[in-house]
Amino acid sequence: MIQNNADRPRGLNRLPEGRSPSGFEIFLRQLHSPILYVLIFAAIIAYLLGNYSDGHLITIVILINSILGWYQELKAEKSLQALRSLTPLRCKLVRKGKVVEMLAEDLLPGDQVLLETGDKIPADGILINSIHLEVNESLLTGESTPVTKTPKDGENSLYAGTMVTKGRGIFEVTTIGMETQLGRIAEKLQEEDQVKPPLILRFERMNQKIAFFFVSFCAALGLYLFFVQNFSWHDVLIFTVALAVSAIPEGLPISITVALTIATYRMSKRNVIVRKLPAVESLGSCTFIASDKTGTLTVNQLTINRIVLLQNTQEIFVTGSGYQVDQNHFHLSNPSDSSQLDSACFALAPPLRNQLYHVVRAGFLCNEADLKITEQGFEGRGDAVDIAFLILYEKFKRDFISNTEDQPFSPSGNFRKVMLLPFESERAFAASIDQESHGHWLLTVKGALEKILPLCAPLNPSQQDWIEAKTNQLAQEGYRVLALAQKSLNEFPNSWESVLHNLELLGLVAMIDPLRPEAKQAIQLARQAGIQVAMITGDHPLTAFAIARDLNLAQRPDQVVSGKDWAAMDETQRKQVIKNASVFARITPVHKLEIVQSLIELGHFVAVTGDGANDAPALKKAHVGIAMGKSGTEIAKESADLIITDDRFISITHGIEEGRIAYSNIRKVVYLLISTGFAEILLFFLSALFQLPLPLSAAQILWLNLVTNGIQDKGLVFEHGEGHELHIPPRSPQEGIFNHLMIRNILVSGTTIGLVAFFYFYYLISIQKIPHHLASNLILLLMVFCENLMVFNAKSETKSIFQVGNWMKNKFLIFSVFGAQLVHIGALYLPFFQKVLKTNPVDLSQYALLLCLSSLVIITQEINKLIFSCRK
Repeated sequence: MIQNNADRPRGLNRLPEGRSPSGFEIFLRQLHSPILYVLIFAAIIAYLLGNYSDGHLITIVILINSILGWYQELKAEKSLQALRSLTPLRCKLVRKGKVVEMLAEDLLPGDQVLLETGDKIPADGILINSIHLEVNESLLTGESTPVTKTPKDGENSLYAGTMVTKGRGIFEVTTIGMETQLGRIAEKLQEEDQVKPPLILRFERMNQKIAFFFVSFCAALGLYLFFVQNFSWHDVLIFTVALAVSAIPEGLPISITVALTIATYRMSKRNVIVRKLPAVESLGSCTFIASDKTGTLTVNQLTINRIVLLQNTQEIFVTGSGYQVDQNHFHLSNPSDSSQLDSACFALAPPLRNQLYHVVRAGFLCNEADLKITEQGFEGRGDAVDIAFLILYEKFKRDFISNTEDQPFSPSGNFRKVMLLPFESERAFAASIDQESHGHWLLTVKGALEKILPLCAPLNPSQQDWIEAKTNQLAQEGYRVLALAQKSLNEFPNSWESVLHNLELLGLVAMIDPLRPEAKQAIQLARQAGIQVAMITGDHPLTAFAIARDLNLAQRPDQVVSGKDWAAMDETQRKQVIKNASVFARITPVHKLEIVQSLIELGHFVAVTGDGANDAPALKKAHVGIAMGKSGTEIAKESADLIITDDRFISITHGIEEGRIAYSNIRKVVYLLISTGFAEILLFFLSALFQLPLPLSAAQILWLNLVTNGIQDKGLVFEHGEGHELHIPPRSPQEGIFNHLMIRNILVSGTTIGLVAFFYFYYLISIQKIPHHLASNLILLLMVFCENLMVFNAKSETKSIFQVGNWMKNKFLIFSVFGAQLVHIGALYLPFFQKVLKTNPVDLSQYALLLCLSSLVIITQEINKLIFSCRK
């Protein structure tokens, strides 16, 4: 033992958080985009050629984009810091026979820490003293069954982050911080490679395509102008800058950030907290969800659902999941199988009610847990089985015990505990002796049937066969089955051995962690959306299969893969089995990581849920790591991309829907920006080909993109979805942004706008012979009109603008369209903009003509959508 810790530095018992990036580093990250590289190059060229107004406008666009991205990432980083600084863990130390409280991060090797039921163990150590201590080590092992700890070698090791479920003890700290088992997991996480989210992959491919097209087109057109049209190099560079501004969708990075931010906000309203922005769309892209069972598909509150009374061989069904206590809980028929329920508790005849009373009383008295009422309902402290019996008592009390004097019983008032034999895994039962108010004693016992039966008075063969068959049946249905017995004592016993015989067997209770009410529907929604779902659990394969069958997740035993079978398979066998498996049982953390890796190699985009530190490697390996907000550990949350605040699977489904809406909105923005950019390129190309002057200056093009698209595309990201998001399969992981649908829509819309603008410009310059600056002014207004109307085309890639639902639902979009038009009208009349943009007012007849010409973009796209719908 280390004797002197007083002079040693404290605050070392924590996991490293890594260096947070500075604000300047976050800002520089915003500039790492091929689109912005081109804009920076365009700004430099504009300054070198003396076009300062163009250079200033391009620089402003770059700064606006970078500042918005910087602000969003900085906000996310601060949220992460807030997560890390949640209420710090405290612990109790034993010093000179006294108990003192201190921060767990200040622990040092040699400190002695007091543990009680419900405590989180703050460091690794060796148990010195214990009283019936049990620890839940699922955080590290994935096994939910508590482990009994004693000072004996082999049973005395305690690990940081695990939870005391029963008893108390004192342990000596041996390792802290990164030297603990938890710390080694955290260190491994730092070495793991992360998979790029699908949004990043798609936009990397899209940026490469845009850059390739831009470089190739500009090089070819520049050479043509220089050698064939005899343009000076100065004019070629000016033209290149203008073309760069028109070709590059400079508003796209801002719009993506805004779209993901809006989706983040909407997800938070549906219990999904986003830690990394690209994860919004990643969740919408997933093709496979590997979900934990406990707490996600189930309520994580062990519940007694069925009671078997031995005396009448009668089964009673108990309603109410988890800690819910309402009224009329006890039924003679299964409520899930009958539309006409019996009259619940009051249908029980007095003999049945009396037998039920004895079972409930035994579970209440042979108990170490505590139950208290809070504003949110009941809150239990102690072993989950004991809490389940206390909740059963509350249900019985609510149904049967009135405020009158003829109460069947009131255990809390009539009995006083005098002896307790806690549950031990080797013994497999617990016992209690309580003194009744009239001086007699009552012995109650609960435990496994095979351990309780030898302690009971002999049953007749038919009774024994029936009770054993019932136990097996319930176990196969996924229930945990306990037997209860009792014995009245006329004198206080000298030892447990003297009374643990000739007991009266009362019956059985069957308990299960019940399914969340919405879990079955949530899985159905996920499958309806084309997503495969599998359950990963540490439970026994039979239990796991029974639960999966209730969820309609598995129908056959061969859809269950055990950890033992998985470990025995080679890679080829694993990939074959995983295609049909829906349940993975008795799975270790290593198995879980291997399952995720196999799914990724099969081409899936994988979302994985987890709550323990043992889940962290799989969470980080998956495309989307989803941590549980209520039950999740800090390591799980740090490793995850998303956090589900209510731990429910249905929230994941809601997140998928919002993720798909976000991606759809991003596609709408891409469609709008690329279509208008393509139209501008076509306009410039045809003007150069026919030896016309440049139709718009670089400043006018930048104004067009910034004011119209720059406002309107932000309106598109507020779209609420088209209603079919969970009725279509996920996109192929190999599918890029520019699929056939996107390319066709861009060509139709972009070509229409480009041709209409070019022919009108040709008419103005070559036929009407009006001055160049006046023609450019009209072309600029025409392009504003076209891009105003293009927004309504972009509301849906397949539906007519007359079928997209309530237009006023997205008021921001309507306001952005009219706002863009009003801003440009202001630019026609305000002297400052007239000077910079070379604009002039137009009369109403010209205004009406341009509006009619721009409506062609709606007509052609409606024809395109009609043809496409007829071919489907």
